[in-house]
Amino acid sequence: MFEAQTRPLLIVLEDLHWADEASLDLLNFLLDILRQAPVFILAISRFVQPGALERTVNWARQNLGERFQHLQLQ
Repeated sequence: MFEAQTRPLLIVLEDLHWADEASLDLLNFLLDILRQAPVFILAISRFVQPGALERTVNWARQNLGERFQHLQLQ
């Protein structure tokens, strides 16, 4: 995340409803970095089903406070 230390960084992750465990581990790592660097992560998913992605969303909601925003579209 050295790039984010010199200027804000945008990361776009699409189709997280198909993400495997390794991809979600990367997302969890990136979410934790939000506390240290100006990084904006736009994570897009069709739906959040019970499982690893739901745990990630819940962790972000609890630990990132106002830095996390979950928008559910109909």
